[in-house]
Amino acid sequence: MPSWPRTSSWAPTPSWTVPSGSAPAACSTPTAWSWGHTTLGAGNQVFPGAVLGAPPQDLKYSGDVTTLLIGESNVFREHVTVHPGTVKGGGVTRVGSHGLFMVGCHVAHDCTVGDRVVLANHVLLAGHIKVGDRAILNGAAACHHYTSVGRLSYVGGLTRITQDVHPFTVVEGHPARVRGTNKVGMQRAGIPEASIEKVEETVRLVYISKREGAREGEPWGHHRLSM
Repeated sequence: MPSWPRTSSWAPTPSWTVPSGSAPAACSTPTAWSWGHTTLGAGNQVFPGAVLGAPPQDLKYSGDVTTLLIGESNVFREHVTVHPGTVKGGGVTRVGSHGLFMVGCHVAHDCTVGDRVVLANHVLLAGHIKVGDRAILNGAAACHHYTSVGRLSYVGGLTRITQDVHPFTVVEGHPARVRGTNKVGMQRAGIPEASIEKVEETVRLVYISKREGAREGEPWGHHRLSM
């Protein structure tokens, strides 16, 4: 296993704003570390206890040189962990720009996270997950590996994601179910009202009406919705 470089210079500041182009390199705030082959864009803030680019938690990992690519102006709060890719997964974990990663959340190896994503406290992304732009995952939601969370989707707290979350939907529960459309998120993203209405109609037809119809003739366990 290669020696993962790190520095030991401690700065008495509550957070650390990263200069662009830190790769491969190691930088630190009080107990916050950027390890190995990690590239960060300009303006990222990394709070104490966060670790970016430490070796992936994969039993098949054997010290291969893999990378973590992070865009600009993200906020990584206390104890966030983001791991680089693995050879099997393509060797790269990618994080976009302008994201908010709250306390204790984890982005595992080979994930692709879009722009303006919010991961609330203790959200867990297993390996090989894709998260679309402007998606929001609320506290302690957890995603099974190889699943996708679509653009402008909204995942409720404590939700277990074992299948793909479709774009523009609100998903919540254990097991997860589609509850409606993320109308507020679409409005904030500047999507025209006419398009939002079409999305709402589609979600009602595909998910809500199907579920209500199933309730009339089937026991509850037979109409859990696939995402």
